[in-house]
Amino acid sequence: MPNSNPADWQRMKVLVIGGADPQLDILRTILRHLGHELVSDRSPAGMHDGTLPAVCAGHVSGMMAPVLFAEYRPDLVVLDLEAPDSGGYDTLAALRRIEDPRWVPIWCLADSGPRADNEAIALEHGADVLLPRPIHQPLLKAHMAQIGRFMVRQGQFARRREYLQAYFETAESEIKTARNIMDRLLRTQTDHASVMQSWIAPAFKFSGDAMVAERSPDGTLKLLLADGVGHGLSAALNVLPVCRAFQSMAQKGFGLSAMVVELNHTIRRDLPSHRFVAATLVNIDARNGVIEVWNGGNPACFMIDTIGDVTDTWTSTHLPLGVVGSDELDPRPEVRPLAADGQLVLYSDGTIEALDESGRAFGEAALLRTLADAPPAVRLEALKFAVVEHLAGRAANDDVTLALLDCNAEFRQARARRAESEAAAEPAAGAWEMSVVVESAVLRGLDMAPILQEFVSRIDPVWSEGDLGFTRLAELYTEALERGLLKLDAGMKIHPDGLAAYAEAREERLRELETGAVRITVARGGAGRQLRVAMHESMLGTDTSGAIDALWEEEASEAEELLATTPRNILAARRGADIATIRL
Repeated sequence: MPNSNPADWQRMKVLVIGGADPQLDILRTILRHLGHELVSDRSPAGMHDGTLPAVCAGHVSGMMAPVLFAEYRPDLVVLDLEAPDSGGYDTLAALRRIEDPRWVPIWCLADSGPRADNEAIALEHGADVLLPRPIHQPLLKAHMAQIGRFMVRQGQFARRREYLQAYFETAESEIKTARNIMDRLLRTQTDHASVMQSWIAPAFKFSGDAMVAERSPDGTLKLLLADGVGHGLSAALNVLPVCRAFQSMAQKGFGLSAMVVELNHTIRRDLPSHRFVAATLVNIDARNGVIEVWNGGNPACFMIDTIGDVTDTWTSTHLPLGVVGSDELDPRPEVRPLAADGQLVLYSDGTIEALDESGRAFGEAALLRTLADAPPAVRLEALKFAVVEHLAGRAANDDVTLALLDCNAEFRQARARRAESEAAAEPAAGAWEMSVVVESAVLRGLDMAPILQEFVSRIDPVWSEGDLGFTRLAELYTEALERGLLKLDAGMKIHPDGLAAYAEAREERLRELETGAVRITVARGGAGRQLRVAMHESMLGTDTSGAIDALWEEEASEAEELLATTPRNILAARRGADIATIRL
């Protein structure tokens, strides 16, 4: 435990400003006796090779005080206000203007005028202590002891500051690395820049929101707006597995219902129980003019036309992902016609909850008004500007995410992809064949088209070039399942609200399906041969073992009746009321 002598605690550098004066000489002697170093005691050769003016016989003028302060960074300054060459209060103000991360006490020595007035003026100009003449040694030593205590604590703060600085630099490096990894995993959406624009503004470092777009093999564009619980890195880590699962399933061609179930399962399996993710999933099918939306816990998304009027709205009708088990979650999306001249608007709750300086939220009304007032081409930029202006330089209290999808551009791209795919020549591939029979119990909960696409594309890479192959496969599977087994009438879709009614009837009949099977055969005969796909549906009885064997024994010649030819050697044939055979 140190005693009251500050010299035992820490040796200090002291800058004494003033000329020859008995009181200053006493002060210098006391300081040297206590073991402290006087800046003025340094040899002239040590101070700019003896070229410093106004440093003579250990005396420092006010003119050179700032120079020596900046050069030697003293721990204590003593300024004689009465010395003719000290500069007085001007020197005191000049010293206080010098930036220094440390607290450096400045003592002033004065003897004229009332003490209270002198002390008030000195403190106002930046002094910490006013020492009256003559110097009272016990008071001087008490002040020195006080400074010693402060310097010990200041040293502790300095070491802690160094530790925090090192910790901050390490954390920043790790954050930079983590952000780079997450950007690579989620990938920027530059492939869809001509169709979709998006903007994400994190509340702090990392965003717990994510906006992901993926093109499926059939050419449809799938979108995910995910909003994880909380802010920063922990929230970003919540949405990462969800986005990765979404990307993988979209690339394989899974529908939204299957995605909802799998993403919900992923969250409940991989994340803590209190972590859930609000999600909006969208499927844009420009080829068939259909949009599907599943909204669980996010604000409503809108379709707006060219003049800015809202033509369609999808409010949240489901719980966020991860709240309940997949068996309690309704995975069915809302199915509606896709407007060719519309723009789809998606946003997270941080957008409308952004607060201005008076605590007023930005709100949905301001969002829609901003979109309506701006031309379609600059609506996202206008909305970004409006949100930033509303915040007026403050950080948002939640992550802000905005996205606009141009349906007209998506229609144009769909036509271009179709033409390009049909014009492509089919290169040679080796011979192979695959057959699958799927019964009703499996059909109720399994989307076979993406599974077939994944298998076929691995053994026949030609298949995965363009979106025509997968589109035909999906169409044929749908024909066999919906027209054959489920006996659905496609004419339902042409009526108002027919798409939604058709989707609801499909789900209902799938749940009630107890008998039946679909046989799928995919084959290529060899180099230069066409890739063939045959699908049969059959209304089998409850005991399907013998009936499935019968399906395998059907004569191949019955499937060779070719009734029509379409681009890229796509051939179709139909026989019987409940059996469809179609070949590519």
